Amino acid sequence: MADDKQHIENEVIDAILEKPITLTIDGRFFYIYQPSLGISLLTGQLLQEVKVNSHLYATNKLAEMYRICETQHDLVLRIVALYTFSHRSDAIKEESVQARIDELKTLDAAELATLVTVIFEWETRQDKFIKHYQLDREKRTREKIAMAKKNKGNNLTFGGRSMYGTIIDTACERYGWEVGYVLWGVSLINLNMLLSDSVQSVFLTKEEIKEAHISIDGVYLDARDPKNLREIQRLIKGK
Repeated sequence: MADDKQHIENEVIDAILEKPITLTIDGRFFYIYQPSLGISLLTGQLLQEVKVNSHLYATNKLAEMYRICETQHDLVLRIVALYTFSHRSDAIKEESVQARIDELKTLDAAELATLVTVIFEWETRQDKFIKHYQLDREKRTREKIAMAKKNKGNNLTFGGRSMYGTIIDTACERYGWEVGYVLWGVSLINLNMLLSDSVQSVFLTKEEIKEAHISIDGVYLDARDPKNLREIQRLIKGK
């Protein structure tokens, strides 16, 4: 358990530093970058097209990636090529992408499989971090608080129906970034973790605390259970 925790902490450090993978082909150095939001949008559909056998992947990731690299070679090359770009000017130009694909063709299936395995793991790293820091629990608590306040008629919220509002506008407003920087200047994992783990304080009345069914002093009680009613009243009154 301690080793798993340390492993995740090391992965967090790599993510914060946006540490790339170094690749050498015929004496030339290439870097596989942790994807920005822009790269993630470009590769998202391609990754969905990769036909992964979930059973084989769970049993032996590298072997399944090797099979994919042999059966879907062109698709995999395009995905890896896009991950070697960190600038918009290169990633959106088909001639640049095709030139990089031609350079990567010298990789054998085993080398390509190793890279694709890392790329797939990067795609799931955010969920791992969120669970590690229990941010999923905090998100549920925030949703309960938002609902409690909404029911009181104190706040009206508009927007946030697409990526424009939930990610791009939020990051621009909070950090003073330009849209281009949000898309290409920071890795998606860092962007999402910044937004997920940002420090926020919300004032709640005693009535809103009760309605949200949230913890008080770290004690969690289900307010819908009549057996907990007396204890909840005691906690709210501070007795």
